[in-house]
Amino acid sequence: MYKLKLGVFGVILGVFGAVLSAHAGTEQKVNATQESAPTPRVPIGVVNMMKVMQQCTAFKKFSQERDKKIASLRGETEKAQQSLNDKGQEFSKRLSAAAGSDSGLEEKLRREFHDEEVRYSTLFRGKEEGIAKASQQAEHQIRKALHPVLSKLKKERGLAMVVDNDVVPLYDSNLDMTKVVLEELNKSLPEVKISFDAQNQKKVVG
Repeated sequence: MYKLKLGVFGVILGVFGAVLSAHAGTEQKVNATQESAPTPRVPIGVVNMMKVMQQCTAFKKFSQERDKKIASLRGETEKAQQSLNDKGQEFSKRLSAAAGSDSGLEEKLRREFHDEEVRYSTLFRGKEEGIAKASQQAEHQIRKALHPVLSKLKKERGLAMVVDNDVVPLYDSNLDMTKVVLEELNKSLPEVKISFDAQNQKKVVG
């Protein structure tokens, strides 16, 4: 009886071992299939967005105009500062002459000079703001024109996505679309029309 039980137990172990071997064989086949299966390739395009923004025709033309405005403003500021210095010297002379004789005149002279300083400051601050806002609006117009260009090329090339090269540290040069994007953007937006006058500028909507 004892031998019979051992015999039955041996049969059970044999069956169990066969099941484990079959399962292991299945796992090996699955793993082999997974390892041999090719990694799916996602069709993407890579663009150097900074290069496109800085080298497109519209930005270059705007930059030339902006630099002229900055140079002109710098010249105006220097002249205004010299004029203000001259008026300051004149103010000092008139103030010295009126000292102790007419307190009302002294106050009037101080107020006049202060008003002149405020006028110059407001004038040039407004021009500086106008240039800064113009730069923001130029960038906004270029980015707005760039989006349909990217969408068009993405569709034509059957791409899943178009990404900035900043987010892809290493990539095949064949994926780079910068040159063609730049060419298409120059066709669709040869220049931007921007006012450097802060009062005539519209609010940039993102």
